[in-house]
Amino acid sequence: MKSLLRFSILILAVFCSVDSSVAQWVQTSGPKVTVQSFAVISKNLFAGTSRGVYLTTNNGTSWTQVNTGLADTSVGALAAIGTNLFASTASGVFLTTNNGTSWKQMNNGLTDTTINKLAVVGTNLFGATNGGGIFVSTNNGTSWTTADGSVFQNAFIALLAGTNTALFASTTSNNIIYRSTDNGTTWALADSGLLTANTIVQSGSNLIAGGVSGVYLSTNNAVSWTPVSLSVFGENVEISGFANQGTNVFGVAYNAVVEGASNGTNWSNITSNLSLNDSYTAIAVIDTNLFIGTNNNSDFIKGATVWTLSLNHIPTGVSKEEEHAPVNFNLAQNYPNPFNPTTTIQFSTSELSIVNLKVFDVLGREVAALVDGRMEAGVHQVAFDASRLASGIYFYHLQAGSFSQTKKLMLLK
Repeated sequence: MKSLLRFSILILAVFCSVDSSVAQWVQTSGPKVTVQSFAVISKNLFAGTSRGVYLTTNNGTSWTQVNTGLADTSVGALAAIGTNLFASTASGVFLTTNNGTSWKQMNNGLTDTTINKLAVVGTNLFGATNGGGIFVSTNNGTSWTTADGSVFQNAFIALLAGTNTALFASTTSNNIIYRSTDNGTTWALADSGLLTANTIVQSGSNLIAGGVSGVYLSTNNAVSWTPVSLSVFGENVEISGFANQGTNVFGVAYNAVVEGASNGTNWSNITSNLSLNDSYTAIAVIDTNLFIGTNNNSDFIKGATVWTLSLNHIPTGVSKEEEHAPVNFNLAQNYPNPFNPTTTIQFSTSELSIVNLKVFDVLGREVAALVDGRMEAGVHQVAFDASRLASGIYFYHLQAGSFSQTKKLMLLK
């Protein structure tokens, strides 16, 4: 099964459990000002603030202010394309190609320099204004042209978000969400079933939108959207930002941090010990470290506003039953089998291991990624919901360290 082809992950409902005694949020050393946005280049984390840009190269152990050439230090948004980092301000867009050592203003073609949002689609950079519509640069900010189409001319932009191949935007006047796949030349409606959105991200073949009414999921390129239940931490939580890591999506809301496993189809609350009076404003992930930025209104006037969480001990989509560590690795037969449409898969790990549990169809195409991460020794089980799959024979494969095993399951509808 090692040579099986990867395929788009379909809708799964996988029960998730997080042990807050294992994963704890830790306050970093800075910056000591409200964080407006994050950007990641390699292992470097940049924070955009009202005092310019801060950089950490060691997961928050130390921070450096990197503002040389940044004529306007009130930074609203950050965006990265390769090793190029862009910052938006009321004075336009600034670019650094050397991790903030120096900045250069990049406003050629901008008829409105009050840029408050940035988005990236491929290697193209988009900027949204407070009243001048949307602009696009296809040459790393060297020049800009309008990307308004016939929809966003002279508009105040409320949403600007880029995915792998599309740009999403809405205005403050009506919150109608549009999608463009040609750099803003034409726009099409993309909000069927979606009320409002602050941010949209792509994970696998799924699109995930976050806004005032919570999280919405689209599996058909924004033709329609379906609300996702977030009952684990309360409905109608307002998501303001997303960050991706593999098949996991992490979201930040006013007072909650959430994780959407299986490409955003199964959500859990990972706020854990983080209980602050100040709101959470930005989110980013580097390897196994998750970062959030916070407001600086009350709790941290004299303290740092970036917190970090290690993801090593947060198993994705798994509940664990551990009293004594098993002697051997083992993959049990799913039960019930045959099933319709849900079944439980149980497996044992005898030591701390990197665990992958996937489901494939008879042609070897991956249809579900149930577990992908580091797990401690114990007996674990995961629920697999195949309600969107056709009846037939499937195979589930466990890889845990050097242990590998495959079993067959049957879906009968």
